[in-house]
Formats: sequence, C-alpha cells, structure tokens
Amino acid sequence: MLDEHTFMYDAFKDVVTDVQSLEEKRGCKVAKLPFYFALLGDTSDNIPGVKGIGEKGALELVNQFE
Repeated sequence: MLDEHTFMYDAFKDVVTDVQSLEEKRGCKVAKLPFYFALLGDTSDNIPGVKGIGEKGALELVNQFE
C-alpha cells in the first residue's frame, strides 16, 4: 500500500504514482481502497463484487463512511 514514504513506478509508461496522484485518480483516500475494491470485486481473479455496485456506486459508498 502506498503511503508518504512509498510510490509506484510504471516502467512501461514511465509514470510515478504517489499517494496524492492515486487519490486523485481513484477519487478516495488510499486507506479506503481495500473497501472500494472489495465492493467491485476482481473478475481476473474470479472474485465477485457486490451485485448492482459499479465504480460510481462503490466510490459513493466508500466516501460516505469514515
């Protein structure tokens, strides 16, 4: 997980991602991303998300609660 001391580097795109840019891209705090992804699920790993919840709905729910 990203924090103020770590970042991600995409060598293919030559892009560095820090906490601020990830939060801007996803629309929620980094600490809430596990909840966000749990709601969405992961089709590549055959993990179902919550039926009827898409990216927009997951983001609204995640940002609604502390």
